[in-house]
Amino acid sequence: MSRSLTTTKAVLNPLFVFARSRPRKSRPRISPKHDVKVRQFWGNAFHPQQQAAPQEQEQEHIVHNASNEGQLDGKPAKSIAVTIDGEFKIFDSLFLRDSCTCPQCVDTSTKQKFFQTSDIPESLEGVARTVVNKERGWVVEIVWTNDIPGYPSEHRTRHSFEWLQRALNVESELRGGVRSDERVLWDRDIITKNNKWIEYEDYMANDKTLFSALTHLNKFGLLFLKGVPDSEKSVEDIAGRIGNLKDTLYGRTWDVKSKPNAKNIAYTHQFLGLHMDLL
Repeated sequence: MSRSLTTTKAVLNPLFVFARSRPRKSRPRISPKHDVKVRQFWGNAFHPQQQAAPQEQEQEHIVHNASNEGQLDGKPAKSIAVTIDGEFKIFDSLFLRDSCTCPQCVDTSTKQKFFQTSDIPESLEGVARTVVNKERGWVVEIVWTNDIPGYPSEHRTRHSFEWLQRALNVESELRGGVRSDERVLWDRDIITKNNKWIEYEDYMANDKTLFSALTHLNKFGLLFLKGVPDSEKSVEDIAGRIGNLKDTLYGRTWDVKSKPNAKNIAYTHQFLGLHMDLL
């Protein structure tokens, strides 16, 4: 059974603004401190004495090439060592799992994910081996332990060496930049305490309210408006307070409806959680 759902959208900024037409009680004020544990998704050359967890320090890693085809590299672990350009590079298992592009994880038509990053258990561990892929040649295949609930035990993730090298290059570029803002990597507890609700009329008429709303949006990436008139014009008005709307091939605004053979997961019956439109 297909989903019957219509949502009006506009493109402006890769952050979230949610609007409600029904009244809702205000939320607690913003807390000044936010302590969220951040995992590093990849690292430099492998040095067991410096980077490996205590239980992994005695583990030796194989070189990923044709000579070790199909051989598992030690025991499942939260960090996976892959041989790239003659050196061991460390990748976080969560990053490699989140980047899986197999048909069980990514829609073959829309190329969009079936799962949320937050679905991946913290207890996830993986072990790698080198195998041959008919289309991509030699690849690294990862066997998972404590995979996302609902995935079969035979689920595997495959990444080419070229893709892994590109991931390392992107990391190097990001580390070379400077971030001076106060963006918060939040979890459920932090965002529940700091959700911000603003009246539509106040948002539209008061510049101080707008500044407060945009500051919060830049910091948390999530903002709620209440008392929004039930009309498509309201979507344009809300976005227009921030900046000029971008006219796209879809039009100035457009309705998202479920339809067959969709090219975007938003137009299918698949669950669509919080996301960014990067058109």
